[in-house]
Amino acid sequence: MCSKASTPHAFPTAPERPVEPPASVDEIPPSTGECGTWGTGTFRSLNNVMFHCPSTSLISYCRDCTDPNGNGDFNIECKRDQSGAFEEVMVMLDGKELKSTKTSLTVDGAPIALPHFNKVYRVQQCGMYRTIISRRGIASITMSEAAFHFKMNKQYKTCGQCGNGADQPGTDAEAIKDFFQSNIITPSPAETLTITLDPCDEGLNYCRSITRKYFHECEINAQVFNKFEETCGIEYCTSGEADKRKGACSVFEELARQCGQSGCDDKWKDWRKNPDIVCGMCSIFS
Repeated sequence: MCSKASTPHAFPTAPERPVEPPASVDEIPPSTGECGTWGTGTFRSLNNVMFHCPSTSLISYCRDCTDPNGNGDFNIECKRDQSGAFEEVMVMLDGKELKSTKTSLTVDGAPIALPHFNKVYRVQQCGMYRTIISRRGIASITMSEAAFHFKMNKQYKTCGQCGNGADQPGTDAEAIKDFFQSNIITPSPAETLTITLDPCDEGLNYCRSITRKYFHECEINAQVFNKFEETCGIEYCTSGEADKRKGACSVFEELARQCGQSGCDDKWKDWRKNPDIVCGMCSIFS
């Protein structure tokens, strides 16, 4: 159930109006996996490669490459600011464009109020998260101020930072850097990309003290869970915050989101009560 939590500043709050929901509830599509990005620049590909690469360039996040002529069913582009928050996210589904900036939310250039339903998808706000669900079962999207998660129907071949679900983007820093650069649409001037794959000991130890207390019993693949811990440590170690613990919070929120979807026991819900955790905003999963 959606909470009444306030909307983060990156998503302008449009006045809600009474809207009848569609007659049938759309299901999350059969998925080849999930790709995502959160924090100041952590990325997860469809084949569960996770890495940290802060960038303010406009990137091709994920697009349908099934049609060789480029007329695919979906295309997603995004751009972050220096803090890691999104300056702009563009989602094209079945030829209908949704664009979110720090000051506007539009569909095909026209401002919308939430919840919003059209013939192609529905858009709803649930606490700090916004969901976009395709009516045709193409994809489901969950996004917040600095996080974006994408699930797609298994029939599609993909391009972009999400990879193709097979061998992309590679596992070593140079291969990932080359892959990342190949998906930049408009580069930021004089930007130098830095790929980080390994956390510092301090960050990893701190993250494990939280993740193994609250999230370890959630239904998350053990190998993937270990990668979450490593990316948490990287967000901690590379944080520009005076208190580096704040950098790790984005990963705790992502794990909480996944625990909430998996239907596991409620132990993970107590993570916000830990005084050793420092976050900048509240999640609907706390």
